[in-house]
Amino acid sequence: WFTRLPLPPLAEGFVQHLAAVTATHFPSHRIVASEIQHAFEELGHSPKFIRDYLNLRILNPTFDHAAALQQSVSEAAQESGYEDQFSRLNPLQKTILVTLVSGQRELFSEAVLASIGQVLTGEPIGKPLMQRAVRSLADKGWIIKQARGDYLLTDGLFVQWMLEQIRTGVLRPPLE
Repeated sequence: WFTRLPLPPLAEGFVQHLAAVTATHFPSHRIVASEIQHAFEELGHSPKFIRDYLNLRILNPTFDHAAALQQSVSEAAQESGYEDQFSRLNPLQKTILVTLVSGQRELFSEAVLASIGQVLTGEPIGKPLMQRAVRSLADKGWIIKQARGDYLLTDGLFVQWMLEQIRTGVLRPPLE
């Protein structure tokens, strides 16, 4: 009943189909394939979230691409369950993710180790502890290594969710 099947990622053909259907059924709306493609990428290639984006554009013809995309990304991030997933991480892992989203990429610099330690324990974090936490986040698919000591979050919607949490003051970056 709930057998999971690996499906190939939806590609340009899917976006072209959506653009054609939209143009056929809603010719007065000015929704073009390039906007749908951009939204599809920003929304994590999710058929559900791109449908929500198109519904927003169709039901609110005054919404331009940027406004509809911003609202769709915000709603998609809320619906994706990030709060629950984030709450299951340990404090060091959470702080590392907030640090990365805040723009800091070099997690093993003395400044970052000191600032994260200040938030968590009052003392600088040791490199071995930081390495274990970073490796754990990478193993779980939260981050990828760009270069030596340089890491990046893997999910754009999660980044949007975290940025909203930082903007509203729910999360605070250690380096301010």
